[in-house]
Amino acid sequence: MRTAAQRRIGAVTRLLRTAGPALRRQHSSAPAGPMRAVQVWDVGPAETALALSSTVGVPTPGPGQVLVRNALSGVNFHDTYTRSGLYPREPGFTVGCEGGGEVVAVADDLGEAGPQVGERVVYYCEGSYAEYSAVPAAMTAAVPQALSLEAATALTVQGLTAHYLTRSTAVLSADDDVIVTAAAGGTGKLVVQMAKMAGARVLGLVSTEAKADIAAAHGCDDTLIYRQPGQQGCEDFSGFAREWSRDGAGVSVVYDSIGKATAAASLASLRPRGTCVFFVSQTRPPLPARPSVLALIPLLCMLRRATPRARRSRSPPSRWPWAAPLDYRTAARTLFLRPYLAHFCPVFSRFFAVFPVLTPGFQKVAPKDSGPVP
Repeated sequence: MRTAAQRRIGAVTRLLRTAGPALRRQHSSAPAGPMRAVQVWDVGPAETALALSSTVGVPTPGPGQVLVRNALSGVNFHDTYTRSGLYPREPGFTVGCEGGGEVVAVADDLGEAGPQVGERVVYYCEGSYAEYSAVPAAMTAAVPQALSLEAATALTVQGLTAHYLTRSTAVLSADDDVIVTAAAGGTGKLVVQMAKMAGARVLGLVSTEAKADIAAAHGCDDTLIYRQPGQQGCEDFSGFAREWSRDGAGVSVVYDSIGKATAAASLASLRPRGTCVFFVSQTRPPLPARPSVLALIPLLCMLRRATPRARRSRSPPSRWPWAAPLDYRTAARTLFLRPYLAHFCPVFSRFFAVFPVLTPGFQKVAPKDSGPVP
């Protein structure tokens, strides 16, 4: 026989279950008027393509979505690709692919397990250069109280990229010798630190003495300057890489974010059955497109990484970790664990407060130093 107190608790619980969506809408702080956003109507150089509009309607979260009031937005190479037209999008799109802020409204179909109004989140989704963004709930991650929103936003795209590179694309261990190109860059520094966490030995490739110092400070066992000042292209570092490897046979993994300029040397640095991962590719394309040329590369296996998705894939082979779509929320929770964070420092100079902005740094085509610019 239940007591009166237990019956009252049961009644309140049933009320919350049935009225949860309505209560969340009631406490929503989403504005009714227009918002400001940085949009692109005609792709091209940043000076002419980026347009700050003050008349964009605040998006309404659709099924499975939440509305985030942005406090920060990341600046990434991806943004320059969409702005320039390399990645085609419909005219009038809002730039940006990562952000951090507060949830101000949620869709009716989201349960209590999803993001809640007032919760701090970061997300990986197009349209972050705006005051508000409608984001799939599956592409958000809650920010722990012990972690600042700035640190979490700085880790969203680059941190998760480094995570999948070192934890699923190639699962590193203490037996591995690894090369990281652009090791002083935003993603490069995180890849180096995560590779060291796994026990790997790391050779960082950089373009200047100053960047060599940065790469060494972030954990590289050795560094190599692969391009001299004023030099076009890159030197062939494969011979040095093979000598640097512990058995002289070559390295286990190369993480190449440069592309065409370093692709041949990266492949030649590998030991038999080694892995070369091309990502970002600043000097695209990383490999010649002709099959007759690719056929000359022994044991070449080309894979397309699975991108983060809001829904589950159809039964990818479990023996291939790179075949499964990235579980964004699970990976972010791992990345934001306090013991995990204690091992590396994020890149804090790669985001800007959303408004008021349109700063000179925001106009730059791409970062030129050791990470994206604010």
